Amino acid sequence: MGLKRVSNIIPDDMPAGASVKTSLFKEDDERKLYKAYLNQKDDIDAKIKESDFSSAIESAIQLIEPINSFFDSVLVMDKDKDVKNNRIAMLSEISATANSIIDFSKLLELED
Repeated sequence: MGLKRVSNIIPDDMPAGASVKTSLFKEDDERKLYKAYLNQKDDIDAKIKESDFSSAIESAIQLIEPINSFFDSVLVMDKDKDVKNNRIAMLSEISATANSIIDFSKLLELED
């Protein structure tokens, strides 16, 4: 599942709150993923506040297709350190939002 891939690539020593700089995006699929994330984030946050967790999960699942496209076409560990760190910051932000609903990596361990 795409949300587990996001969590797996984030290093343990990733500083919290690293900001995403859209000016560093080089690939269309990273732009598309970040746009899809921003479109879903407010909806996810609102549904969590309403304790409507099943709807929040449904909103998070909408990110799977753009996440998979991102991983299929974008090398996260780019040679340019700033680009690499920016991609990791974006994935970290997505992971934090998804994990505010449920820890998808733990959920998916049950399927293995």
